Amino acid sequence: MKIAKEVEEIMERLEAAGYEAYVVGGSVRDALLGREPGDWDVATGAPAETVTALFPRTAQIGARFGIVKVICGDLAVDVAAYRIDGPYSDCRRPDRVVFTGDLEKDLRRRDFTVNAMAYSPVRGFVDPFGGRRDLEAGIIRAVGDPGQRFREDALRILRGVRFSAQLGFVIEAATLSAMERLAPLLKNISAERVREELRGILLAPNAGAGIRLCRDIGILHYILGGAAAMLDGTEKKALEAFLAGIDGMEPDWHVRLGLLLICMNGIRAVAAIESLKLDNAAAGKLAAAVTLVPELDAVDDKAALKSCMSRHGREACAFAERLAGMALELGMPIFSGDAGARDRRKERLRWAEEIERDHEPVLLGELAVNGNDLIAAGFENGREIGSLLNRLLELVQHRPEYNEKELLLDKAAEYAKESNGREKRHDQGRHIL
Repeated sequence: MKIAKEVEEIMERLEAAGYEAYVVGGSVRDALLGREPGDWDVATGAPAETVTALFPRTAQIGARFGIVKVICGDLAVDVAAYRIDGPYSDCRRPDRVVFTGDLEKDLRRRDFTVNAMAYSPVRGFVDPFGGRRDLEAGIIRAVGDPGQRFREDALRILRGVRFSAQLGFVIEAATLSAMERLAPLLKNISAERVREELRGILLAPNAGAGIRLCRDIGILHYILGGAAAMLDGTEKKALEAFLAGIDGMEPDWHVRLGLLLICMNGIRAVAAIESLKLDNAAAGKLAAAVTLVPELDAVDDKAALKSCMSRHGREACAFAERLAGMALELGMPIFSGDAGARDRRKERLRWAEEIERDHEPVLLGELAVNGNDLIAAGFENGREIGSLLNRLLELVQHRPEYNEKELLLDKAAEYAKESNGREKRHDQGRHIL
């Protein structure tokens, strides 16, 4: 098995010091599949303090688990002492570990057989649980008792789905049954870890199959905070269309997540976004999109599109429009139900192109006047200024030719006069009453 030169150097130094050293886990799996490992992990009989003493550039990243990050050339390699996990009380990490000199005991604590193989250039492959056989057969199988594996660390349920989606493998029956039975344990896993597994599933080559599996074994609503447990008929059809076509869509995390979210109504989609604990920028972008996609479909003229851009921002509208186009391509029934959604979108794209090309004003900052101009012209600072600017923006959204300073100042005077007249009549009415 081909190993990165830096990893070989680390293993050779450990062996020279009298300690076994094996490449383990996902790096072995990926190398056997002919894939470039994303990272390398080494398991060794050497304790962490010995590893630290042997290498000039190290960092302690998991002292109580015996893990040392060794920097060699351009690679950072996790080097871990053989260990046996103690009891798990939080469904995520062992309360304690016991270090051992036995590699097979270390492999026995791992999640799936395809991740429980080891390789040494000196001693060859160690594969006590049939990982290589399962790799060749395209099977994801838990090591030992699957129920025990998932009770130890419930995140393994989502990891199993992710491996299946990434590799195109099927999940062995007993393993799948335990995943379904123990899905409620996912409530113990942090939203951040759940989100990262969802990201891996959605960006996988078989994303549709991965999300379908999440739905079928009852874990999708744990991922999306319960929002996916109440889909109505139209939403279920939208999800089916998403599942059938998502693998052919752009492999962009926010795009694919956005398409999944717009399968649900806006309120529940926003709740799902909140449950995923996204960063503020991503959460705002997606929350705007799930409400904007149906709103855009109701836009019936260029001025209405400008108004939408003014309220939500150009970028949010552009992202929502991108999702709308993909949803139409997938055949997701999320629009008003008639056959004109494609034509309406084509018209919106034409208007958007004209707005961009002709620099038509959309936002307050694009008006030919600002608050200081109005104050200098004698208008009273305060609420009146904001009200006048909004009315002027509405005017130029319909009539872009009015976006000239003198014209807008004249219009502002006209609007202020109308407003003062209304207030005067209102005061007279109150006096009569």
